[in-house]
Amino acid sequence: MTAIETMIGPMMRPIPAYGAFSTGYPLDDADDAVAWKFCVPKDGSITKVGFLVMAVTGSPPAYNVGLVNLDSSGDPTTTAYGGSAPASYTPSATGWIWITLATPATANASDFCAARVWPTGTAPDASNNVSINRDLVMGSVSAGTAEFPTSLRYVTSWSLESGPTPFAVQYSTDFIFGNSVEDRVLDDTWQNSTPDEIGNLFTLPFTAICRGVRLATWGTGGSTVIKLYDSSDNLLTSVPSFDADYLDSAELIVVYWDEITLIEGAQYRITVAGTTDNSGLGTVSWIFDTAADRACLPDGLIFQRTERTNGGAWTNTDTKIALISPLLVYITVPSDPGQGGQYGFVS
Repeated sequence: MTAIETMIGPMMRPIPAYGAFSTGYPLDDADDAVAWKFCVPKDGSITKVGFLVMAVTGSPPAYNVGLVNLDSSGDPTTTAYGGSAPASYTPSATGWIWITLATPATANASDFCAARVWPTGTAPDASNNVSINRDLVMGSVSAGTAEFPTSLRYVTSWSLESGPTPFAVQYSTDFIFGNSVEDRVLDDTWQNSTPDEIGNLFTLPFTAICRGVRLATWGTGGSTVIKLYDSSDNLLTSVPSFDADYLDSAELIVVYWDEITLIEGAQYRITVAGTTDNSGLGTVSWIFDTAADRACLPDGLIFQRTERTNGGAWTNTDTKIALISPLLVYITVPSDPGQGGQYGFVS
């Protein structure tokens, strides 16, 4: 084993404590478009583009959905990327949607391209259009925390959003790149809230020592306990009293406890639990259309939200993930090293 410090799960990305999605951009004339520029993460065949529909007004015409090349200024074109062909998409419902390309893209790692949604020959109008989500998911330009991929919209020219918004691409292998998230929720974890304890159920694909957690949180006043349980609901360790007054509203925090070994293949829970009425830390969770969409987050398929009230039975939800991850050191090579994937194993 080698002493490193890393983490596994959703907080490998610095996801902030934002609330529910609420803002859309209507594609309501012939020029309007939205796009997401990104660096292709791996070789393969990209078969789908996903995005979040906030509203469908009237009877919209069909739109193009595709992967396109960038021009010399870095703006999206309408020239298909990687030998692909765009799909025709006629909006009918809100929520997260996956659109299968008419012809998949042959993707090469380190290429730059864009996913784009734009009108076909039949122009939408103010009474018949689709509105695409433009809420931030990963920081903002103004805060200096915006991350690539970059979201854009076209009115009379391309303009950058103030940070990345929900979008994703899916490969023929079901690998997902991006943020295939349908909504977010901020939950109180006060002593008198329902539920009053929220976190993640997870299983590690290797043995490691856990020395704490990283979480996106918010709150003022009151005390909160951050806990680690085994599969039999035994409390293994905890941070017994985290005062929300330590925070300046919403923050990403790391807290530490005595080091404890987590065993490959065993189930664990990390949770936030209130100890004060009407105050304390809150939790943030991402909500997905299907359980498979959790794959957009690092190790997302081995994490799912867990919750309970007053120390009762746990409820696990595989279409949600709380933004909390274990902080690990001393990772051991797994019994099946071939499952490595996103992990860097050292021994």
